[in-house]
Amino acid sequence: MLKIAAGVFLGICAAFLCYVVINTMEIRARTKQLAAESASEAKATAEAYQARISDATNRINSLTADELIEVCGQPLPRYSFSAGLVGRVMVYAGTDGYKVGFNFLCINGKDCVNVGVGMRRTPDDEDLNHPGKYETYSTTNHQQHLPDPPASQIVELPCLIRLAELPRRGTGK
Repeated sequence: MLKIAAGVFLGICAAFLCYVVINTMEIRARTKQLAAESASEAKATAEAYQARISDATNRINSLTADELIEVCGQPLPRYSFSAGLVGRVMVYAGTDGYKVGFNFLCINGKDCVNVGVGMRRTPDDEDLNHPGKYETYSTTNHQQHLPDPPASQIVELPCLIRLAELPRRGTGK
């Protein structure tokens, strides 16, 4: 009788052990599948983000003042100004606390387009008095910096990535 009970007990333990092993293998397989799906989604998201950055960077030098206001909001009023009917300067706060500006050339006081230099840093008086704070982004006179690739301009002013969402002028797309 004891042998039968021990055999039944061992049989139950063996069945439970088989269940645990099979369940563990299924969990591992599901985990690998979810990890692969997550990696695929992350790659697709990163590619879509890079495509948006690429599209936005291609549009920075043809940016209009109205488009800049649409994607980044109103500029800092203290530092932004219009130069009569022919020009406009718009200044925004950059991600690292420095101000960044855009120069626009206007035709008949409207249709202001970027003059092709993209974004430039606009130093404060404090920056000019302490050029060491500004050395990372300075030219030889510590007064302005024109980021080389347009993608660095998007890092400096992230709202510019929304340029990719705007319809292109003249195409309606």
